[in-house]
Amino acid sequence: MPTTLDTLWAMWSSTMAALGTVVAVGGGAAAVAFLFFRFLGEKWINAKFEERLAAYKHVQQQELERLKLKINTLMDRTTKLHQREFDVIPETWAKLNYANAAIQSFTSAFQQYPDIKRMSDAHLEEFLANSPLAGWQKAELHESYDKHEYYRKAIYWHHAARAREAFRDFNVYLMQNGIFIPDPLKSKFTEFSDILWNALIEHEGNEELEIRPRERGKQKALNGKGQELLKAIEKDVQDRLWSIHATDV
Repeated sequence: MPTTLDTLWAMWSSTMAALGTVVAVGGGAAAVAFLFFRFLGEKWINAKFEERLAAYKHVQQQELERLKLKINTLMDRTTKLHQREFDVIPETWAKLNYANAAIQSFTSAFQQYPDIKRMSDAHLEEFLANSPLAGWQKAELHESYDKHEYYRKAIYWHHAARAREAFRDFNVYLMQNGIFIPDPLKSKFTEFSDILWNALIEHEGNEELEIRPRERGKQKALNGKGQELLKAIEKDVQDRLWSIHATDV
């Protein structure tokens, strides 16, 4: 198989023959040969340069495409995280307020109950039909000597269950979605959750153990420190939501 040098020599020989020049080593022939090979060498170098330049551009284009994909992926992820945060924070705030209202009402020292003693039989039947008491509780209330006290104790645990459900709804949502809430806002939500729970447990303990006088330390903390913390959380929520959608004007 002819080598590249053989091919070049053959091209040079045919060229010289066409010009009527005798190929010989040395003299003018050597100079012509030098120029010929220089011309072909420059073309070869230029071809190689163009080939490598094209390969380099291809690699650069691939790298650019990978970079664009990475940036788009990061932007898409950031957008989704901000959207999730925008959904989670208002929902957590709403559930916290509902739990706070339910437990505040449940633990309040001032509780009002209907005066069952003064109800007629028809009135009492209609009232109990719309109450959350179980059937057996309604039957026991009818047979009770002190119907008012029986109702107070029976309805207490229904109110307790409602307050617990409100707290559970808020606390479970916070645990499941807290990863989308940045600190220190998340820490404040968690702190308020502890204050609510302590007030709830204290109040239930007072009733279950019939503690007299009633312990009110946790309930006072809810009405004092808890409400101050609630205002701080409200401000943080507003600041965070506005910062998520802030745009340069």
